[in-house]
Amino acid sequence: MFRVFVFSPDAQRLAALQRVLSEAGLAVQGGTQAQGVLAGAVQAGASVVVADIPVGDTAGAALQAALTAQPSPIPVLLLVQRVDDAGVGVLFQAGVADILEQPLTPAVLVERTKTLGATASGLLPPGQQQVLALRRMVEFVLRTRRGGLITVDTPQGRAHIMVRQGALVSAQYGSLTHDAAARALMALTELHGFFFQPVPDDARMPSAPPPVPQDAGQPAAGPSEPITATEVIPGSAQAFTPPPARVLVVDDDEALLEIACRFLQRGGLEVGRATNGQAGLERALQTRPHIIVSDIMMPEVDGWALLRLVRDDHRLRELPFILLSCHDEYRDKLKQVGAGANAYLAKGIKGDQLMGTVLDAVAAHRLAWSLAAPGIRLEGRLDEVGPLNLVRALAFKGATGTLHAQDQWVHAVLGLQDGALVGAGATSDLITLTGMDAVKAYVKLRGARFVFDPLQVPPPGEGADVEASLDEACALANQSDEEVRERLMTQGGGLIIQPELMALYGRVTEGVPPPVLERLAKGMSPGEVMAETGESPLLVEWVVKDMVRKGVAVFRDAPAPGAV
Repeated sequence: MFRVFVFSPDAQRLAALQRVLSEAGLAVQGGTQAQGVLAGAVQAGASVVVADIPVGDTAGAALQAALTAQPSPIPVLLLVQRVDDAGVGVLFQAGVADILEQPLTPAVLVERTKTLGATASGLLPPGQQQVLALRRMVEFVLRTRRGGLITVDTPQGRAHIMVRQGALVSAQYGSLTHDAAARALMALTELHGFFFQPVPDDARMPSAPPPVPQDAGQPAAGPSEPITATEVIPGSAQAFTPPPARVLVVDDDEALLEIACRFLQRGGLEVGRATNGQAGLERALQTRPHIIVSDIMMPEVDGWALLRLVRDDHRLRELPFILLSCHDEYRDKLKQVGAGANAYLAKGIKGDQLMGTVLDAVAAHRLAWSLAAPGIRLEGRLDEVGPLNLVRALAFKGATGTLHAQDQWVHAVLGLQDGALVGAGATSDLITLTGMDAVKAYVKLRGARFVFDPLQVPPPGEGADVEASLDEACALANQSDEEVRERLMTQGGGLIIQPELMALYGRVTEGVPPPVLERLAKGMSPGEVMAETGESPLLVEWVVKDMVRKGVAVFRDAPAPGAV
């Protein structure tokens, strides 16, 4: 049971806060004297301090002075009417772990209190305390849709992040800019300090600081779609540098292949190579790289075909993919039609630009390995870190807890015990899956958000090897996709639709033209739908595959030979 020390200069407010937290099952003590808040909390063995303070009054100033003199080893949750932008950085620098602006609901108060109650930032070295405080402040700024300039003093020099109305506007960290700079700053394991200041809407970024060495920091998710990590079991946060990223370079020009590989190797990356698309696919399945860089123009299987093969294979489809071409028109057309690569670069690009693009593309995937650990709560967008990559990172760290991932259709749950898979389930409004079917549903999620909760320990069970389970689930997913593809190619009939699921599918699925859904619902074949709507075969194929995968539709039986 968490112990909470509650402070409020108002005795009635103090009693109300204590009642809410006590009814939530927490052991609560409190007081009305600001001078003794931290000492009283330590003496009571509290896991968190809830301080109800109007910022600017004498009680607030006294508590802030106490925190500044000696930051609290106990997380402080501040309850205020309103925090001016100018005061945000000061409060987080002083040791405040989070700020809730009133009015707020009892449920929000209890949830934040429990989360912070398991966080012991005082156990971290000072440099890591600063990192945790910076992440908390950035989370608060984004959540409350504020704007301003965040200045960060790192061991490599000064860096800046500018946000406006809770969105990233610009960032600069050495030679890194925008998302790449923000990711790297959020993944630092040590910094000297930071501050936050409001700036006018037309303010510009300060001049660029000196370059940052290539190995400074690990990339993390940018504030535009943050991947957040919160220490919920004391002592869990530890610095960890993942092994070097593995890059597979594919090019039939062996001289250019050699140049690219040598440059990437000098940048500290592990590099594999292949001289055509088919060899590249085989090498990717053997070595499981973190990213593929491929020329477009190659004999037999070209770069575009390799990209499609990778995106159609659940074992590889989450890998970042960079296409290179010396033909501007070909490269630009692929980018225009959304071929599925992460970047489209000119083949004569400078080596440092190629390195920067590679590091930026793998940043979010690598972040999962930097932040995952037993006792660390992670949350973010599953597409950013990759469903397979995330589970592998958690397994590698020996994590215990429950991973939730949910898109608009399916909620998948994986239970981990000491890095082994001990359970899996997946549900939608009308479908319930367990075991390997649920793992398959997880690896096929798209556009999902995830939360890994180490406090939600799964029921004990016989642990399965994560890598073997993922391979089996991917094989099943590939098999079902191939069956759908074959039916599309060989069967002239339409689909049998589940009406109640079709209505739900139309509401929650984005990017599908209504005329396509209307004609499929009438039982038209994919070919007829393409002919009537003029939509591309790739789009119609994707919609049909997606509907079959989600149980919205099944194919009609193929007509018997000679049948009319």
